[in-house]
Amino acid sequence: MNAPLRRLLSSATAPVAEMSASLIKMAALIFAALIFMVAGAGLLSAALFIFVQSLAGTALAALATGGLHVAAAAVFLIAAMRGKSAKAANAARPAKSSEARVEAMPERPLYASSIDEAAAPILGFLRDEGMERERLALAAAAEIAKQLHPFSLVAFAAAFGVILGRALKQSVQPEGRPGAKSS
Repeated sequence: MNAPLRRLLSSATAPVAEMSASLIKMAALIFAALIFMVAGAGLLSAALFIFVQSLAGTALAALATGGLHVAAAAVFLIAAMRGKSAKAANAARPAKSSEARVEAMPERPLYASSIDEAAAPILGFLRDEGMERERLALAAAAEIAKQLHPFSLVAFAAAFGVILGRALKQSVQPEGRPGAKSS
């Protein structure tokens, strides 16, 4: 009985493991890129400050470097706000042709199909064993997970892991700690 359960568990967790490994790799690469961008911006700011300081003095160099940073931040904020308003305008614009008016089903994200792939063998096993309540609970959880964004799922899993870890840690701790004084 253990061999089929192990095979079922490994086939169900494989897509989740691949997805989480890909997510972790992407997060690590983005984090590394951000670190290098911050370091590069710091070095460029220092170089600009030293260059302007040699030309116009310390106070003017600080004002020029700070002003450049504020201007860059303003440009990025304006670009971010225009990006949102352009998307909203495109979404609000009605379709011109009758063919385009037909609502297309939105593409299912990759993570939603991987959730289906991971849950299918478990749902089949639960159906075969007559565990209807458990099958319905798993099906409902899979539907909820498909509607959430992957980062929401990761945040939920992390929060649940912290809560579960604390609960398990409290249930395992002995009542009397060694070295503690009793009154």
